[in-house]
Amino acid sequence: EEVKNTGIHEGAQTLHVSLLGDEILQVYPDAVRRIRPDGKPTEWKPPGNRKILHACSNSMQVVLAVSGGDVYYLQEGSTEAEKLALGPGKEITALALQPSPSLNEPARYFAVCDTSNQLKIVDIESQGGAAIIHTRELSKRVCSLALAQLSPNMLLLGIGTVDGIFIRTQLNMQTGKLGEFQSKYVFCFCT
Repeated sequence: EEVKNTGIHEGAQTLHVSLLGDEILQVYPDAVRRIRPDGKPTEWKPPGNRKILHACSNSMQVVLAVSGGDVYYLQEGSTEAEKLALGPGKEITALALQPSPSLNEPARYFAVCDTSNQLKIVDIESQGGAAIIHTRELSKRVCSLALAQLSPNMLLLGIGTVDGIFIRTQLNMQTGKLGEFQSKYVFCFCT
């Protein structure tokens, strides 16, 4: 059965959709649309008519990559996205956000990769704002990233490259350090 009046912008090319707290989150190139439980939408648009290229979220937070290489962060309950200072603005090719550790606890880490093949691990909760805590140069262009909880202190980081290589490593949540990289040819799944 088709649902009517969801608040979703049906004419937009949706990049990402999820729940953010009790709101429906829709990300499309022109805006982040949040539909409240009463059905009323609110939107945040990137400055300067720039486009959103990538988005990831968990139940409390959203990370956005915008054309020009900027990364923005939005938390449940806030109305404006915060621009994160992550260095020179290279175009972002992939993002991944740690799942929320619990219902009331925001994630601490996200991963981002850019066109210079720099993988960066970012600590969102760092004192003084988000901080890059680990950088690693990769030999292939990355087109997808995923973070999954392995244990209370360990995350799995999955990395997909444009030529079909899957790389996995572990992220220690206490130190922010990455473990050994293991790679396997899967198939070409990115364009």
